[in-house]
Amino acid sequence: MTNVRMTKFRCLALDDSGATLVEYAIALIIAITVGAALLGGLGQSVSAKFSSANAQFTQ
Repeated sequence: MTNVRMTKFRCLALDDSGATLVEYAIALIIAITVGAALLGGLGQSVSAKFSSANAQFTQ
């Protein structure tokens, strides 16, 4: 029984076909994080501009 497990473990350890998937997942997580941070900052900037424009119209 342990021999079968060791054989499967060796096969999984030597198989690197999933490495590309992990790399793509890491790149996607980084891109989403950076995108969310940029959009958050941009959203605050746009909100400030609209608030300023609204204040000028209501005067």
